[in-house]
Amino acid sequence: MEMNGRVEKFMFDVKYKVIQDTLDGIMKARARAGMSLNKRQAAVITEEMENVLWNCGLLRDSSPQLY
Repeated sequence: MEMNGRVEKFMFDVKYKVIQDTLDGIMKARARAGMSLNKRQAAVITEEMENVLWNCGLLRDSSPQLY
């Protein structure tokens, strides 16, 4: 993070140990509560499903329009 023209590295600089420990504690508490940092992945659309969407007119190669 840049502050007043200086680059500060909160995650790695020893002088920010209190901030690092606090963040670590919060992350561990949330992990115990079932909150994780895993990114959710959208379901994969097969080629057949894509073709159905094209054939139904739900996918287009033109500008979007309001219906």
